Amino acid sequence: MSKAARQLGYAQPSLSQQIRKLEAELGAALFGRIGRGLALTEAGERLLPWAEQALEAIERGRSEVLKVTTRGAQTVTIGTVPSVDAFLLPKVLREFGKVHPEIEVNMLERRTSDDFGDMLRDGELDLAIARVPEPHGDLDAITIAREPIVLLLPPGHWLQGRRRVPLRMLQQEPFVSFNRDVGLRSKLIELCADAGFVPKITFETGQLDILREMVLAGRGFAVLPRITVGERVPFVLIDSPHAVHEKRIWWKRTPGLSAAAAQFLEFIEHFARNRQKGPADP
Repeated sequence: MSKAARQLGYAQPSLSQQIRKLEAELGAALFGRIGRGLALTEAGERLLPWAEQALEAIERGRSEVLKVTTRGAQTVTIGTVPSVDAFLLPKVLREFGKVHPEIEVNMLERRTSDDFGDMLRDGELDLAIARVPEPHGDLDAITIAREPIVLLLPPGHWLQGRRRVPLRMLQQEPFVSFNRDVGLRSKLIELCADAGFVPKITFETGQLDILREMVLAGRGFAVLPRITVGERVPFVLIDSPHAVHEKRIWWKRTPGLSAAAAQFLEFIEHFARNRQKGPADP
């Protein structure tokens, strides 16, 4: 009994007491003394396989619980919008996975970032990446991407070849744009308002590829972050200090980030600082 107690990490009297309680509950002796040792009685022999199965089941249950708690600690859920998914996160996720293969990153995409603040506060998201206002209240943010917004031109347009163009020159021209539920639509409205007019939007879409194709087809002008333009569409810079597209990564200030989320935040911040951007000038 003393040897068994040492192996289990119990005091010998405590183990003896637990066995006596079990025997009293079952109404049968489980052990008989043989010399200075103990041996199972017939009742003990009958109980042994069931006890072993019970202990095995408990261990399996413990293992399943650990899978959940470990996965929770090693999972990061990030809210994104489509322009981030397409042009930033694939590279980040590939490199992050090489460094931290034990961390599972889940992406939750929305058309706009309007609900991200509430989702961070409610714990649905660990982090959110979006073009949103300056940090406020219980949320913190850092800038991870900053791109010039440019004017996409129909092929052969007379503005092609200029370095910068004021948008007021285009107040009578048609524009193609994203739908109203896409964040970049509001940036077009803002830039045109700064130039003193409301854009004449003749085509709307939710797809970046379709937007670029409509410009190539001569259906109108568009404004997009430089990184999203691609190689086929001619563009010029917009002569405005506000023609900049920023992405920030947000998180809830308290109770603070999990270890996995903090590792991802540190990684993407470092990645953004060292990211090799394409040329800003056409």
